[in-house]
Amino acid sequence: MKTPLVDKQIADQARTRGIPEADVIKEIMLKPMPKGEFIGMDELAGITAFLMSPAARNITGQAIVVDGGWTSQ
Repeated sequence: MKTPLVDKQIADQARTRGIPEADVIKEIMLKPMPKGEFIGMDELAGITAFLMSPAARNITGQAIVVDGGWTSQ
């Protein structure tokens, strides 16, 4: 999710690598992710709503990875 902390990391990477921030986002942060974009608040809210719903009542003790495919690389 693109937060103020991520914005700072983007700026720091751009400065360190001497490349534009847009290139940091495209080539460093999002390129390894199959989805190729930051997760949205609506997506996190949807996951949360599902986990709070009766449909998820038997989901216990699980780690649900919400990383846009980062771990599948």
